[in-house]
Amino acid sequence: MESILDRYERCSFAGQNIPTPSLESQGECSTECSKLLRMIDAMKRSLRHLKGEEVDALSIRELQGLEVQLDTSLKRIRSRKNQLMVESITQLQKKEKELKELKKQLTKKVDQREDIETQNLSQGLASLATPPCEPPHPLPEPISPNPPLPLGNISQRNEVGEVDGGTLIIRPTNTTLPHWMPRVTGE
Repeated sequence: MESILDRYERCSFAGQNIPTPSLESQGECSTECSKLLRMIDAMKRSLRHLKGEEVDALSIRELQGLEVQLDTSLKRIRSRKNQLMVESITQLQKKEKELKELKKQLTKKVDQREDIETQNLSQGLASLATPPCEPPHPLPEPISPNPPLPLGNISQRNEVGEVDGGTLIIRPTNTTLPHWMPRVTGE
């Protein structure tokens, strides 16, 4: 620990003084580097064999080992593929349930709106179909610009406009307006 602290103090206070590696550490680095290079070469060779290149020079044992490697790799790939497909299927089933639930909710809302519209329409038609029994206030009698046309003797008319003694008086009326609609007179 003391040596580490001493080294730290030398490096931090010395600034530019970088210690040079010793011969032992350089030897260790070169042996480690050569090991790594051999591993890289072996992996490249193995990769070429797995790709199907340079298999002519392999022995039967090496070919059988290569076959086992390929089989285990294929099994791992297939299991991973199956796992991904199962996960995908479960996600799709979950999404399907959510969409079905959403469809139920939307269908319910549409049905409720249709019921409300049907009720409103039937109430509106019912109010239009049945005229009010009595108007809220009595309507004034229309004033006719033309006097009633008597069919008999004028002296025999009573207050209502009917003639005593069976003579009928015809009054001109506006037949285009319904009986419950107020009439606007010109006078």
